[in-house]
Amino acid sequence: MSHADMNNCSGFNKVAAAFSWNSPKKAINPYLDPAEVAPVSALSNLITLYATDNEQEQLRREALSDQVWERYFFNESRDPVQREMEQDKLISRAKMAHEQQRFNPDMVILADVNAQPSHISKPLMQRIEYFSSLGRPKAYSRYLRETIKPCLERLEHVRDSQLSASFRFMASHEGLDGLLILPEMSQDQVKRLSTLVAAHMSMCLDAACGDLYASDDVKPEEIRKTWEKVAAETLRLDVIPPAFEQLRRKRNRRKPVPYELIPGSLARMLCADWWYRKLWKMRCEWREEQLRAVCLVSKKASPYVSYEAVMHKR
Repeated sequence: MSHADMNNCSGFNKVAAAFSWNSPKKAINPYLDPAEVAPVSALSNLITLYATDNEQEQLRREALSDQVWERYFFNESRDPVQREMEQDKLISRAKMAHEQQRFNPDMVILADVNAQPSHISKPLMQRIEYFSSLGRPKAYSRYLRETIKPCLERLEHVRDSQLSASFRFMASHEGLDGLLILPEMSQDQVKRLSTLVAAHMSMCLDAACGDLYASDDVKPEEIRKTWEKVAAETLRLDVIPPAFEQLRRKRNRRKPVPYELIPGSLARMLCADWWYRKLWKMRCEWREEQLRAVCLVSKKASPYVSYEAVMHKR
């Protein structure tokens, strides 16, 4: 190679060295991870952020899938092992509570108070906690046995007198089991229950009128018999049907039967608003009786009515 060629080659190498991609590269170490020795650039940072976002999105989807599975597809009722474990826990807790109550009768009274509805248990527990805070164990135990226990016994007698046999029979129908806890219901719950009762009365009317639809010649007495069947269902709920005194059967009836009152009476017994007024009145009366039974309506604290009824009226 001539001297001129060597000069041209050295000049070419100088020009090539001016660009970064023409610079000599380091040897690859086979014992290192390629990701650790990779050069940092804007593109590599963007790829790393994109991969991190994808990983977080995948984790979020997996967590959401687990929540959906646990809520809709997996529960104790579908898993026999989990259900058996829960039952064992409940049994062990019940045994422990039974042992504690056997040696401490006061805990039995407290458990009975906590088992009552909130409108009964909450004010009673406030009084019990007040006596407990006094720091007098004997007076506290005497208050539970001589005051709270008789209150709970009176409450059970009042409930038995409120729920007659016919009332319990009506509550056995589908959707009407809420009648058994009528004093515990709120206004919205009573409205929903009244709708169900009105629907039940409508079904009773349809069943009683099955033969009348096929006949063109229907006598007023047959319509009255249909009314009597619906009125009998109403009486089972301790509610007097409209125009009951005028339409009921009497041995010595002097005036003719006012058949014109039957349509209006049936319309009311099939009306949800009418049932709401009757059931809400019954709920308030029963609730007041229960509050009196547990000494929450006193002459000194709130004469004649409970504090809850006064606040609701206001």
